[in-house]
Amino acid sequence: MRINTLSFFSLVSLVPTLAVASLSGSVGPLTSASTKAATKTCNVLDYGAKADKTTDLGPPLASAFADCKSGGLVYVPSGDYALSTWARLSGGKAWALQIDGTIYRTGTDGGNMIFIEHSSDFELFSSTSSGAMQGLGYEYHKDNKWSGPRLLRLYDVTDFSVHDFILVDAPAFHFSLDTCTNGEVYNMAIRGGNHGGLDGVDVWSTNVWIHDIEVTNKDECVTSPSKNILVENIYCNWSGGCGMGSLGKDTDISDITYRNIYTWNSNNMMFIKSNGGSGSATNLLFENFIGKHKYPYKTVEFLDKMLTCTLLLPGHGNAYSFDIDSYWASMSSQGGNGVELSNITLRNWKGTEENGAARGPIKIVCPDSAPCYDITIEDFAMWTEDSSRQRQWYSCRNAYGTGFCLKSGSSHVAYEATTTTVSSAPSGYSAATMASDLKTEFGITASIPIPTIPTSFYPGATPYSALMANKGSTAKVRAVVASSKPTTVAAATSTPTEQQTSTSTPAPAVEQPSQQSPEQSAGEVGGCPFGNGRPVPTGPPPAGMGTSQAVDSSPPDGTGVIQLDPWLEPFRDALKKRFSFIEGWVKAINETEGGLETFSKGYERFGLNVQSNGDIVYREWAPNAVQAQLVGEFNNWDVTAHPMTKNDFGVWEVTVPAVNGAPAIPHDSKIKISMVTPSGERIYRIPAWIKRVVQDLSVSPTYEAVFWNPPTEKQYKFQYSRPKRPESLRIYEAHVGISSPETKVATYKEFTSNMLPRIKYLGYNAIQLMAVMEHAYYASFGYQVNNFFAASSRYGTPEDLKELVDKAHSMGLVVLLDVVHSHASKNVLDGLNMFDGTDHLYFHGGGKGRHELWDSRLFNYGHHEVLRFLLSNLRFWMEEYGFDGFRFDGVTSMLYTHHGIGTGFSGGYHEYFGSSVDEEGVMYLTLANEMLHNLYPNCITVAEDVSGMPALCLPHSLGGVGFDYRLAMAVPDMYIKLLKEKKDDEWDIGNLSFTLTNRRHGEKTIAYAESHDQALVGDKTLMMWLCDKEMYTHMSVLTEFTPVIERGMALHKMIRLVTHGLGGEGYLNFEGNEFGHPEWLDFPREGNNNSFWYARRQLNLTEDHLLRYKFLNDFDRAMQLTEEKYGWLHAPQAYVSLKNETDKVLVFERAGLLWIFNFHPTNSFTDYRVGVEQPGTYRIVLDTDDPAFGGLKRNLKETRFFTTDLSWNGRSNFLQVYIPTRTALVLALEETL
Repeated sequence: MRINTLSFFSLVSLVPTLAVASLSGSVGPLTSASTKAATKTCNVLDYGAKADKTTDLGPPLASAFADCKSGGLVYVPSGDYALSTWARLSGGKAWALQIDGTIYRTGTDGGNMIFIEHSSDFELFSSTSSGAMQGLGYEYHKDNKWSGPRLLRLYDVTDFSVHDFILVDAPAFHFSLDTCTNGEVYNMAIRGGNHGGLDGVDVWSTNVWIHDIEVTNKDECVTSPSKNILVENIYCNWSGGCGMGSLGKDTDISDITYRNIYTWNSNNMMFIKSNGGSGSATNLLFENFIGKHKYPYKTVEFLDKMLTCTLLLPGHGNAYSFDIDSYWASMSSQGGNGVELSNITLRNWKGTEENGAARGPIKIVCPDSAPCYDITIEDFAMWTEDSSRQRQWYSCRNAYGTGFCLKSGSSHVAYEATTTTVSSAPSGYSAATMASDLKTEFGITASIPIPTIPTSFYPGATPYSALMANKGSTAKVRAVVASSKPTTVAAATSTPTEQQTSTSTPAPAVEQPSQQSPEQSAGEVGGCPFGNGRPVPTGPPPAGMGTSQAVDSSPPDGTGVIQLDPWLEPFRDALKKRFSFIEGWVKAINETEGGLETFSKGYERFGLNVQSNGDIVYREWAPNAVQAQLVGEFNNWDVTAHPMTKNDFGVWEVTVPAVNGAPAIPHDSKIKISMVTPSGERIYRIPAWIKRVVQDLSVSPTYEAVFWNPPTEKQYKFQYSRPKRPESLRIYEAHVGISSPETKVATYKEFTSNMLPRIKYLGYNAIQLMAVMEHAYYASFGYQVNNFFAASSRYGTPEDLKELVDKAHSMGLVVLLDVVHSHASKNVLDGLNMFDGTDHLYFHGGGKGRHELWDSRLFNYGHHEVLRFLLSNLRFWMEEYGFDGFRFDGVTSMLYTHHGIGTGFSGGYHEYFGSSVDEEGVMYLTLANEMLHNLYPNCITVAEDVSGMPALCLPHSLGGVGFDYRLAMAVPDMYIKLLKEKKDDEWDIGNLSFTLTNRRHGEKTIAYAESHDQALVGDKTLMMWLCDKEMYTHMSVLTEFTPVIERGMALHKMIRLVTHGLGGEGYLNFEGNEFGHPEWLDFPREGNNNSFWYARRQLNLTEDHLLRYKFLNDFDRAMQLTEEKYGWLHAPQAYVSLKNETDKVLVFERAGLLWIFNFHPTNSFTDYRVGVEQPGTYRIVLDTDDPAFGGLKRNLKETRFFTTDLSWNGRSNFLQVYIPTRTALVLALEETL
């Protein structure tokens, strides 16, 4: 199955993650086996093979391969075959080997029974999941012979998979992957004897995904060089365990992840072994290990030079649990200073070891001349099974990091072993077992029976792909994959050095093979946390996919998302039910309204509409009213002049005939609907679909409706077409009314003339307009909407707003509306509340229809007419005003019946299904996205959701809600927490990187350091946190450049840059924050004597060349323009190669750029070595320390940085840079400048 990986599911801190960690690109064959078979099939029986267990299969197999090697399928049907002449199959392209029979070793040569070499686009599989190779190794082993043949070896094979195949009793190794790339190995069972040297899977390759395999044997191995290896869902069933090594000279291992590893009676859960040697192994993640021990030994060896993925390896009865031995006595010394091990993370280990008093669960022995560093051990709970000695020890030598016996500090000098002994069991060490756990090992003197491939490899984890025997078809190619997620584990895809405080971890993202590899290997790659310790889908979509991802054979029932996130499998029925519910509404709308396109044009039918002959037709839904009349200045408010008639659906209608061919209601004249309730009460309301309301505070705060129908010559006519949808979305969030330094309400026209050129100049390509929908209470910031079809009259006329949007389009700016459909103002006289005398017309009745915290009304999304109103409202803003999309406010409130009030999200997937989910709200949002994207393919929709609901940004066809982007709401919270609670030297660089990259795979994210929320009174902007009172006294260039201002300006730039580069697929800034606006926002209200002093943006500060604000403003512009040139927001997610907690240095690559951040408050570093994948000469394209941005010019822009052809931090090359304290550099290859 071909998969595009690197990131799989990580959602913002509250979402389950399916992560494919460590991979650097697509894996698996390029074409399906069925395609190859259709090209040509070569059946070995046609070349002389016989299924008699006697005739040599070797020559027929070689002949069949010769005919099908250039594109075809070699087929070995069911039956028993003898192999005495080993098959060396070399030079194939676009071919497959289907072995449905069992091949028995009858030859005695050494070497490899089946050797595939120099091949590409290759697949080896059994369509019945029962094909096997039986090595009969016991015939050697019983005589103490250990030098027989391997069963299967692949050498120099690219774009391949091996799956649904069984390997049994190898005389030597079972399966070797040698110098291979882009492979997937899965759904296998490997059975070996209880003796060392009978490795299960040996890997020295690059970009390989190994998963869902059961291994029984007595050894393991990983050899150098190996990079970008992901190993998960491994069942070490009476096996040696997992291991890396033996490591020798010039070791080059990086970006290895082991995750969801279950070890039963193993020698080690994970063993890294060497004796001398040189080189390095870095970025290793071992997560979710479970271990149980009754007997020592057995391992699955997987990779040298890999980042091991830790996946709850249950340690059930292991001799050692985690063992690093750099002086391994069973290996002769290799000379050298030893292999340097760094960036290693162990997370979520539990289970038992055999005898903790004799062999403790943690033994780390690193070389004296190359101490290990940046090791993190967390959530590690192992305990001894020896009831007579209830104690265990942890021992470390020359090892630095955090957790247990590791030594802290940055000196990294050698030290003698330190041992800690404990006599009480840690909490949470007990772990689940597997039903198939073996009761005894397989010996070496008798034949080992051929097993069946299990369907479970790790407690609670669903295999990524069903057995072919259960699917009845060949495997998919280029399928999107999600890595298995531990049931009670924290993020399975986070980087080894990452200190996580969130409930989930990021998963690697799809990367270009040469430029950006999976974040997981050394860093994060985005994701929205789902919480509950589950990995979340993260990272960018696979190549060629946008939000509407293509999933192979996606079922038309809303369960396609499960192919992206297998952890949703337990909720398959819930997804089907949700999908069916939504489709039921679609069907009903199609049958009764002619489809969403017609249904969403309600504004042409409801409200006041002028006909071609000048008549005005007014319709209003008010089923509770017993009488209704249209009244206004045009008929002197006479309730008898224009009575309305009511149809069976509660819709009232009246036609006001034209006068002399012209509308009888004058333009801009006041109108209302008058109604009589069943109790006889006469009530007056503003028409629900009214397009303009006005307010005269000198008379009353209540709005009045006016009929807006300007003469043709005064109607604004759009002159410019909508701009092309930006590949990289850079949003300038703005509020028209505060967009002036004056203490007043600014206008649409002022915004058009003053703000649009500014936004364009700054390099943004999108504007998000707040508070446009009419709201009676100005201080609500536009979030208490009264009149949904009316543009706020505070700022001017509807024609002025149209001009604003049109002029923005002329500058290439798209304009998004901050739409509020999550709730409505509770106002009665000028709102929707109690419109026809009842509290349940547009809203739920009673307490269900009221938001406790917002003091507002909640829509009933399950009512036909409410859907018409809201869907039509969206389309109206698109059609009438030319908006290009929407930012949906308060989506969390719409998704859940509890509205997020008093309820936290742990990330458990159960939180996204069941009674707490407002399925009607989900339905409305899905229909809204379907309607918008079908009618306006370039429409942009953004969701404000804190829950991390999975599939929020996937299309309805896959079971998603259909948004294009979600806001990364955890990011600004992280910054506030850092600035408020941590000293600068306490900043957790790993957590910073994790938070910025923790997002779901395939679901785009808008990152931001701060938005309007942080600018409001009661909170603080970043600049206020950083500079406090000195921003009022020391921002003049004529005053001292104080330490506070120097720090504040430096961190302000660095925070925004790291958020922009690492945080998402879009970026947002609230107006004024780009230059560190010195004031918060506080709208005029009774509590501040209705003052406008803080309800403004002092944009003029950047124009004063004696003030330092200009430097921050110029940096923000340079940042946007650099993104415009290099396009990192639409590039694959970043590869984070370094997160050094001691140096406070963060390094990553994205879009061909090298990003280097030194957050250390005092230390600058000369000749700092930084890994980079692409060789060449690099130049600075952005420097926060540039004097043009108020910096100290500690680097020269014309400096050239030359790479050295030696690997470093998991990258193929390194360069050396000077990185001053609190400085960030962005470097690019010289030829790209």
